[in-house]
Amino acid sequence: MSEEEREMVDGGQRGRPGRRSVAEKKDAVLALLSGKATVDQLALKYGVRGETIEKWRDAAMVGVGALVKRLPSGNPEQIPGLQSK
Repeated sequence: MSEEEREMVDGGQRGRPGRRSVAEKKDAVLALLSGKATVDQLALKYGVRGETIEKWRDAAMVGVGALVKRLPSGNPEQIPGLQSK
């Protein structure tokens, strides 16, 4: 990871080790999927391995897939509270 990437993640400070809340995992996955951060940047920020970030992403994608399958038409626009930005 370059020095520039380190500075992008909380001033280059590694995140605290330990369990992450659902909100932290959600924020990490959204940052990853939106392209705002890389796996390495998020791993550094949250004090976990890159593989952990990838597992969070994979779990989120499984959940999204299951949710879409439950919709009558399979149309994600029918998800309550989902808004296009």
